[in-house]
Amino acid sequence: IRLASIRVAMYSSSLLPDPAVYQPDTLDLNTDGKAADYWFNCFRDMVAKFAKVAAKSQEEDHTATQRAEQFQAAY
Repeated sequence: IRLASIRVAMYSSSLLPDPAVYQPDTLDLNTDGKAADYWFNCFRDMVAKFAKVAAKSQEEDHTATQRAEQFQAAY
């Protein structure tokens, strides 16, 4: 899935000191294959880490591992 296929409203972070002067990264992962490979690998690793931590945080729940795996598969 490339970013162009995802429709999500974007908002400025309320933690920015002055959102009017914020200049976001303009890297286009739809056109920069090398950057896309790098960042999507980072995102996949991050999702795997989140799933692992989430499952471990609810070890007493017998569905935690399954739910973590479902989360990881979805993202």
